[in-house]
Amino acid sequence: MIFSDRIREAVAADPDRCFISGMRLLMGVENVADTASRRRLPDGLDVAERISDTCAAMGLRMRPLGYRNLTSPPRTISHTDVDFVTAMLEKAIRQVSDRRVRERVRLG
Repeated sequence: MIFSDRIREAVAADPDRCFISGMRLLMGVENVADTASRRRLPDGLDVAERISDTCAAMGLRMRPLGYRNLTSPPRTISHTDVDFVTAMLEKAIRQVSDRRVRERVRLG
């Protein structure tokens, strides 16, 4: 499935260590401190909310749920829309990560 593959590719090199769950058109991007153990980020970082807000500012709606962001596009999503979703999600994750680094917030 192109959408799930592209989401996985978009966050594969994420510095905030993302773990992808879901399949086909329902995908969850979990921001974790360690992908191997899936150890969660410290409480209070609000990474999912920050990513969601950053996506919204770029025209992409993500649903923050705890420490993860959910996306479920329409079943008729076009290749152009897939490109937009993955590009904006990747950009938002990097912007939030860069802000976290500038703020000198440690992952624990």
